Amino acid sequence: MSGLKVLLGLDGSAECMYAAEFACKLARRSAGSADAVHVVDTPLLRDFLICDHQGFIGSGPYMTARDEMKRSLDQIGGILLEAFEAHTTARRVLGESFHVEGNPVREITRLADNYDIIVLGHKQSVLASRDQDRRKFRRPSLAGLISTYSPCPVLVVQEMFATLERVVITICGHWLEETSLGVIRSFGESLASFAALCGLSGRFCCWTEERKYKKAEQVLLETFPDISESLETSLELVRPNETLVWEQLESTISAGELPVLPVVSTNNHAITAFGVNADELLKYCSLPAILFWPVSYRLEHTAEDIDWRRRVASPAVPCATPKSIRESTSPL
Repeated sequence: MSGLKVLLGLDGSAECMYAAEFACKLARRSAGSADAVHVVDTPLLRDFLICDHQGFIGSGPYMTARDEMKRSLDQIGGILLEAFEAHTTARRVLGESFHVEGNPVREITRLADNYDIIVLGHKQSVLASRDQDRRKFRRPSLAGLISTYSPCPVLVVQEMFATLERVVITICGHWLEETSLGVIRSFGESLASFAALCGLSGRFCCWTEERKYKKAEQVLLETFPDISESLETSLELVRPNETLVWEQLESTISAGELPVLPVVSTNNHAITAFGVNADELLKYCSLPAILFWPVSYRLEHTAEDIDWRRRVASPAVPCATPKSIRESTSPL
């Protein structure tokens, strides 16, 4: 048996420290593991200091500066890996750490096939609305790009998450109309498995127009009856108003709740079921954390597996040490 395999994108920011704490919580609650990868963005470093033709001073000084920066970044990476290992050891969480070079989005999404979930820290934007956005050539955020292209779920952490009690599966009536019942059921069952593994309750929150209220309710009741048996859920339909997606999302989520947004791939491009991409949402949303879940991703665990993990992770039952748990599972 094995719990959740968590991969943390490691850097030196405060938000990454919050994400590391969240990753350890997920690993502990599911009796899983938390690995970390630190990526040195060598393509960006190369492009920043490129000078491969003879000019006023030649390419020598640029090559020297690039090599010195590369050595400094490698040293910082080593320090970060040591700090992460100390962090997981103090919390009795098993995990490994990796130092790689290349494009961060490409390297992290490449590793995603071996994990159940990616956890990233993300610095909140200082922009409160589109009207305040004056950066016309804003570069997409790393968290937004990875959430768009990752084959597995991506948890983006922006603030310290004190308590985690419930997942809120947020969907919209428009997506329900365009998606087959099989896909909706698979998506819901995967989220139910995730919540059960982590010992969380959950609720489904559907935003739909008033004229489609009854139809959306019927679809949900037909799709999720089995899920409600294994996951404590409450069903509610929220009629949308004129506010933007991120504003309504913020008004829907309460303290201790983790919002989950389905991510749909269309024409080699992935967007949330609400019609905005992850980067656009993260640009304005101020929630502590958001979980982006590809609807095609399937997280499967048997009832016996979930029950075993609950017994191991329960604070009321003496549990095995992380080392003995890891030895009874297949290695990464």
